[in-house]
Amino acid sequence: MLRQVALVGDAEPTLSGNFEEAVGHVFYERAVSRLPFFKIVLFTDATALGRTEAQAGLKRFTPRDEVWVKFGPGWNAIASRTGKAAVDAEQVFQNVVSVARERPVVLQSVFVRSEGGGTSAGELADYVASLQRLLATGAKISHAQICSAPELAPAHPCAQVRLATLVEIATRVRKETRVPTGVF
Repeated sequence: MLRQVALVGDAEPTLSGNFEEAVGHVFYERAVSRLPFFKIVLFTDATALGRTEAQAGLKRFTPRDEVWVKFGPGWNAIASRTGKAAVDAEQVFQNVVSVARERPVVLQSVFVRSEGGGTSAGELADYVASLQRLLATGAKISHAQICSAPELAPAHPCAQVRLATLVEIATRVRKETRVPTGVF
């Protein structure tokens, strides 16, 4: 049985020039098919959520559809350690706000362990502060997934965070923001 359709890609799906059209096709199929209702889930890094085409596509989403946003300290760390371009954190923040004021979002928050240590206290404090700032704007967060980056090639000094550390992070986030959290 079909339960959901995920909008994902090798790159950011909302960067597609056909994003609104593609979303329209999925919604059309959901409306005319004989299948039971299926959820549509957008997985995004939020770099292009502010684009007019992305916003138009998201207007079609129902309250039962979901937007999952990569949000947290690990994304730029992974990008810098793997040679990918880092993103403008403030622009990503504003893009998340533009969506999360309209509908609850799921935050996928990745933490990484650097050479010689784990997630720094400052990095965690910054993450908690960014969640508090999101909430202060009126953003709705259904929950935050606290997870570790996958192991990267040996040439990259970035490793997985221990499970016990992820549990500590999730506990602190839940305590200081009241956002439901889970460790993945």
